[in-house]
Amino acid sequence: MKLKSLPILATLLLLGLGQALESQPKPRWWKGNTHTHTLWSDGNALPDLAVAWYKDRGYHFLALTDHNILQDGETWFPVATAGGARLQPEQVEMVLKAKDPILETRTREGQPEARLNRHDELVQRFSQPGEFLLIPGEEITSNWRSPGPEGRGHPVHINAIGLEEFIPPARGSSVVDVLNQVFDGIAAQQEDQESPVLGHLNHPNFGWGVNWEDMAQIRKGVFFEVYNGHTGTADAGNALHLSTDEMWDRANIRRLTELKLPLLLGVSTDDTHHYHGGKVAGPGRGWIVVRAETLTMKALAKAMRAGDFYSTSGVEISDISVSASSYQVQAKARPGETLTIEFLGARKSQGEQVPQPQVLATSQAEQATYEFQGDELFVRTRITSSLAHSAPKVKGELQRAWTQPIQPGK
Repeated sequence: MKLKSLPILATLLLLGLGQALESQPKPRWWKGNTHTHTLWSDGNALPDLAVAWYKDRGYHFLALTDHNILQDGETWFPVATAGGARLQPEQVEMVLKAKDPILETRTREGQPEARLNRHDELVQRFSQPGEFLLIPGEEITSNWRSPGPEGRGHPVHINAIGLEEFIPPARGSSVVDVLNQVFDGIAAQQEDQESPVLGHLNHPNFGWGVNWEDMAQIRKGVFFEVYNGHTGTADAGNALHLSTDEMWDRANIRRLTELKLPLLLGVSTDDTHHYHGGKVAGPGRGWIVVRAETLTMKALAKAMRAGDFYSTSGVEISDISVSASSYQVQAKARPGETLTIEFLGARKSQGEQVPQPQVLATSQAEQATYEFQGDELFVRTRITSSLAHSAPKVKGELQRAWTQPIQPGK
């Protein structure tokens, strides 16, 4: 090769690199729910109607997570008109009237039945590349009973999304043992399959099943529900139990200072059960918004593991930016809405004193920046709106959003 041709070659290579970079998709926000039930377990809707509810309202991804079951195999469900029946004839008609319906019905011994569509059939009908992603999932539903005459049950529910094989509930010697058995099982399945699997602890305050000290000791899981749309999950705590917000910070303090485990990250979900009547666990109360390049399980999982997402019950965020010196968040206020942005975290302590959760700074604005002081153990934000939740699970509930904790300098 002649030396004079080297600049031309270099120019061509740079042009090719520039074109390749331009062709790569830029990260954008994708809205989804990772906790959804259907007639495959204790929901009150055909899976087709559950998926359609979310897709028709602009969600980009959805995980169906029925209790201790994957949406697989042949299952027929009775269609009844009696009061309280979970599958009414109207649901069947709604599915059959939809475009390109896939639903089998039959009458067996005088009883009308409908076959519940499998996950692969639902994917065939609803998934669209770049527009809507349906993710397989399971709510691994365990229960640990404390010993003694006053022993009680501790619900330990963990969602696994993206999994290919069923994971059974665990039996252990303690809540922590059950937690780690299930998360170990999720991690083992990740090793056996190419596509990502994510696990998150569900509603720790449901039945007061999991406390913050239990959460702190989760070895192979980092996600938990800071907000769950079911009315029985007690996210706010009570006089005897911490809120999930405070549980989050206390668990992370112990994980960083004592256990040397990574930060827990908080998700917001619906935990939908009721699509047709009832307000206990309806859809549209909580969701996550993930910043990823593409709408694929691989891209979503990568972004979530990096903490590049926020959780919300109504507040919208347009940008989250973390630098070596600051944490900045930009929200979108609607007409008549006031937003309060709190920077929450903990400061490193001297000696044997244990760090305590605290509000590091507060601002009433759409945009706020927190400048690191150098002594923060971790920092996250919580944004509270002046607007009431559109479907409140408790009286007076306001809309909120949560961003993920980071360790300054890490």
